[in-house]
Amino acid sequence: MHQKLYTPENLVRANYARVAMIIATIAICGYLVISTAMSMREILSAGKALRAERQAVNRLRLEASDKRRRDASESASRAGGVESFALTFSQWAKSYEARIESITPEGSPVPSNVSFGDVKLGTWNASRVRVQGKGNYDSFMSLVDKLKSPGMPAKLESFSVETCDSRAGTVNFDLVLTIYEKAGGTS
Repeated sequence: MHQKLYTPENLVRANYARVAMIIATIAICGYLVISTAMSMREILSAGKALRAERQAVNRLRLEASDKRRRDASESASRAGGVESFALTFSQWAKSYEARIESITPEGSPVPSNVSFGDVKLGTWNASRVRVQGKGNYDSFMSLVDKLKSPGMPAKLESFSVETCDSRAGTVNFDLVLTIYEKAGGTS
């Protein structure tokens, strides 16, 4: 190395250059830290917005499924006949600790003139329906007794019971019902 490089002016210049490089390095690092912090803040706010949107989507999905369920039950009850009976009977059987597994119409509705004693009630459509399910024996027998009552819009034609869990008193059941619906309206 030449001695000319170690002159006091060059040493001062080298010190200035070192200080300038330190300042530039600090400025670049500061810029990187600030831009990283701003990017992290944007990422966190985007993540927060995404979580809020996901919650909104889940809430809307629940509302949509509830609405579909309500619409299905309303359309079944508006339709009348076997569909309306199936929905109502399934809900009603739950209170008797019975789980309905299938409700199957057997044939098409048959118009019948219905009378109660000397009172003629008009023309009603009679539909035969097979109901299969499972439930507690004592509760099921209460359900059968209820179906035998004269105020029911369904007439119990026959039923069979098969034990599926004797310790718990659970039985499989098969009912044959005739349901009545006012001709031109709901039962």
